[in-house]
Amino acid sequence: MVYKTVKVKKYSDVIEEFVAADVITPGMLLELDSNGEVAPHSEAGGSAYPLFALEDELQGKGIDDNYAADDQVQVWLPGRGDIVNALVSGADVAIGDFLMSAGDGSLEKFSKQLTIASLVYTPDDTNGLQLTARVPGVAGNNIALALVGSASITAGSEDVTVTGTSPYLITVTYRNVSGSESNFTQVVNAINTDVDAKALVFAEVVGTGTTKVSADLTATPLTGGEDVNPGMVVAQAAEAVSPDGAVVRGLVRII
Repeated sequence: MVYKTVKVKKYSDVIEEFVAADVITPGMLLELDSNGEVAPHSEAGGSAYPLFALEDELQGKGIDDNYAADDQVQVWLPGRGDIVNALVSGADVAIGDFLMSAGDGSLEKFSKQLTIASLVYTPDDTNGLQLTARVPGVAGNNIALALVGSASITAGSEDVTVTGTSPYLITVTYRNVSGSESNFTQVVNAINTDVDAKALVFAEVVGTGTTKVSADLTATPLTGGEDVNPGMVVAQAAEAVSPDGAVVRGLVRII
């Protein structure tokens, strides 16, 4: 069945009017900007309050008629259980799939996972070290590693310092004198035995630990940490949808 309205089932009927900050299509998930205007929700997988653009029926317009920037937008604040004829994109969606913002006003299948930040440093593409954050999520992205060579350090007695607070910088000073250089096992051991550094990360050797550290590493952050929170889930699919590379309409239930 093809619905010609955004509001398919309503248990609540809270509607407000906002100025459009950009072009808006009825059925889009919206966000408020710092000027109090609405625009398509712009952060893929980001937290979102369910605000959906309605068709401008007061002007006799339908769901395929866009609002222009500076138009007055009819915005629905659906409640739990309400069904929205929303815009859907991305991968195929099955009934019951959770949905998140796709970052362009449409919804897509929820794919976020809690992940842990890490850094792999292999200057010869084979041997080196890996750091893994102790705390999962984006907090680990605020940790960086630097390697600094010095002739005054003895291999096996590398110096480790941690400076800053989110971002944190772990600096390892290693011996860089030819013939007596520190190796990656020694650097890893130094990190894992330093009270401050081991509270932030776990270090391990990649490849052969006896490989010498041959060059400095400028401050390089760990990456890949992602958070997951309930505000990222906007709705649940009430029908199967196959976007096939396009943005299409689909029924979604607010949860």
